[in-house]
Amino acid sequence: MCFNGLKKLIFLVSLLICFNVFGQNTLWQYSSPAPLIFDPTVGPNGNVYFATDDAKVRALDSDGKPLWETKVGGVLTSPIALFEDRLFFATSAADLRGYGTDGNMVWTLKLIENATTPLAVNGQKKIFFGTKDGYLYCVDGNGGTVLWKKKLGFAVGPPSIAADGTIYVASENFLHAITETGNIKWRVNCFNYSEVPIAIDSYDHLFYIRGGILDVYNKFGDLMWEAYDDKGALINVETKPPVIIGDSAIFILKGNGDLISFDVFTGAINWQFSKTCDAYKNTWSPKIVGIPAIDSWGYGMFCDSSGELVYFETSCGHEYGWHPTVEGYAGTNVILTARKNKGLVIVATGQGKRSIQAITHWAPPAGNYSQWLGNPAHLQRRDDPPLLQLARPYPNENITSILQVEASATDDFGIKSMELYINDNLIYKSTRDFIGWNTDASSFANGTYTVSVVAFDYAGNSTVEDVDVIVQTPVPVYGLYSAPPLFSWIPYTDDTKFQVNIGPDPSFYYIITSSGTKEHPYKKMLSWQPSEKKWKKILKFASEQPDTQVTFYWRVVGKYYGETVRKSFIIDKTK
Repeated sequence: MCFNGLKKLIFLVSLLICFNVFGQNTLWQYSSPAPLIFDPTVGPNGNVYFATDDAKVRALDSDGKPLWETKVGGVLTSPIALFEDRLFFATSAADLRGYGTDGNMVWTLKLIENATTPLAVNGQKKIFFGTKDGYLYCVDGNGGTVLWKKKLGFAVGPPSIAADGTIYVASENFLHAITETGNIKWRVNCFNYSEVPIAIDSYDHLFYIRGGILDVYNKFGDLMWEAYDDKGALINVETKPPVIIGDSAIFILKGNGDLISFDVFTGAINWQFSKTCDAYKNTWSPKIVGIPAIDSWGYGMFCDSSGELVYFETSCGHEYGWHPTVEGYAGTNVILTARKNKGLVIVATGQGKRSIQAITHWAPPAGNYSQWLGNPAHLQRRDDPPLLQLARPYPNENITSILQVEASATDDFGIKSMELYINDNLIYKSTRDFIGWNTDASSFANGTYTVSVVAFDYAGNSTVEDVDVIVQTPVPVYGLYSAPPLFSWIPYTDDTKFQVNIGPDPSFYYIITSSGTKEHPYKKMLSWQPSEKKWKKILKFASEQPDTQVTFYWRVVGKYYGETVRKSFIIDKTK
């Protein structure tokens, strides 16, 4: 599933120079003027937002070029959360701030104590976070006003938001389920406080790590299972959230650093695999560092202590490759994200590192919940990408007359928009949860085309479905006394003004007639019907040729990007 000509990306936040492994190439590298803190945040357009220890927030575009930087009054104490066109973060000046993605401050809220957790943002742009004095806050992200705050204890852990809007948060020895209006649905004694974010799978199972012990609750607060080995001993895992794919949750074992996969319903061990050697006795990697990621093809990836990006199979844990680095700096987290069809991976090396690097990656993402809710936008919520169905056209459908596109999408937070692309070119936008679009296939030159539909939810997550179709339309035939036909086309570039040329040969060395004039060589149009006078020039030229059937060629030329389509038609002098 991909757009032709669009590359999948991996962003490496580190002091790394990468070799070309698995056909990967470095796209760009940026050196920050100051060390980075927290993992960067990536927008759906590919822009990268990050904080540095000089109390600034900076932004790069999708090509790694600086967009802006701004002083924010203090060093950030939370990752930057991105929702729509707003950046939210807390600073050491005990305030919460909302900025536009253009770098301009929209609002600031003074707090009594510093925010000590990441910010969780729901689909209504409400921001939830814990503070040093034991309160859970809810703030309106539109204007920065406090909607409510609730005292939970002396320490509040990172809040996580489920798809139904419930906020799950630990405080001291209790796990709480709280509505978005601040009412406590339930609380259970979880015995130990944890600063590890609560991971939530697609079944609303809650993965809670307390001092290395893994407890799994359902959404009603019932303990489902604890992690035990085959001898009945408790399993200790690293105090890092899992990565989740399907019905499997993958953790790192404490001590030896092995990968271990559990069934999310029962806690049964699917597999345990050592990082020291694989099934073929090949040396694997050093110690796993940070949090892995999973792409939609079921491959996991993580950074190791030698600075390599290692790939493994989530179905069995076997390592299948790695991406070495020249400098050998260790990463911390691998964060999988999506920009339309682009698979992006962020690898952060933590405080003290100044470089952001982009390399190609071939697989799209599996969904934000595979990243313990941290996700590229740092929203701390489980928000699955949209469910998209592309009903028409069919795969490899032969199109001889009408190209018909039918697609629909659903999402837990609602569909914001849908887009239709043909060969990577944006053709149509919809602000609803379906696309119904058709066009005459004669607008295309004969050949194979990729039809892609993208669905966006209100969190900026996206899903892409695409199919290849084969356009085979017959060459139109007109008589010597026919009326001027209508020539129409699909704009495959960003041009909005075009010119149509008609000539007797495909090189267009000689142009018989054109849509352009001296005053207006290009016009804003997507179809053109020659005037009677111009069409008579074509018919006159045909009548002067010895052949019964005379072939003519027509092309569409954009004002800035040149030719966009070229086709032919026939004048049959016997008709």
